[in-house]
Amino acid sequence: MKDVTEHSGAVGSVARGTLYGRPVVVARSGVGKVMAAMCAQEIISTYQPERIILIGIAGALHEQLSIGDTVLGADVLQYDMNATALGFAVGEVPYTPYRFLHSDPAMLATASTVDSSLGAVLHGRILSGDRFVSNIGESDPALLCLLQEDLSGDVVEMEGAALAFVATVNCIPFLIIRTISDHVTAKPSIRLKQFLRQTSQNNLRFVAALLDAPVPA
Repeated sequence: MKDVTEHSGAVGSVARGTLYGRPVVVARSGVGKVMAAMCAQEIISTYQPERIILIGIAGALHEQLSIGDTVLGADVLQYDMNATALGFAVGEVPYTPYRFLHSDPAMLATASTVDSSLGAVLHGRILSGDRFVSNIGESDPALLCLLQEDLSGDVVEMEGAALAFVATVNCIPFLIIRTISDHVTAKPSIRLKQFLRQTSQNNLRFVAALLDAPVPA
């Protein structure tokens, strides 16, 4: 970024500047759906963005996905939103039309043209919940079945559906981009700080394409 100015936000600092000649606002939401929702609404209310891109890491729900693969969220759902006792489906926000929240098709198509330096690039379903999910093959097979079979999820993380909900209600196009850092049926084994540096460099390739700029080598 160039011409950067930083401001204090509700959940941390917010940086404003230009990237590839385009005005951008960058923020780190913090962990969990509440933090992500607060951050998204603050940015929308304060800066009126045209689009929102969420980047980060996620756990794979299927062995076909490898560490380093990038999953572009075709849609996203809160798997821990459960009002089934009232007759609603898992993930359905009661008394609203919202369950599966869909990424912007144009943004999804543009991001799909990018070649990742870390692995394959795929479309998938992202499931969000306020729980760090790992090693659940043995410890919580019922949860694994819910995520894999009932909800047909591809990856699981902790913020995407909250941001998607806020963006959808505010009529802001969005795209969620997640790099696979681990498999939920195993214990995490990566060196997180080093991996985050690699994923940040790789994510810049997707951001550049979405800003209609040359993708970095």
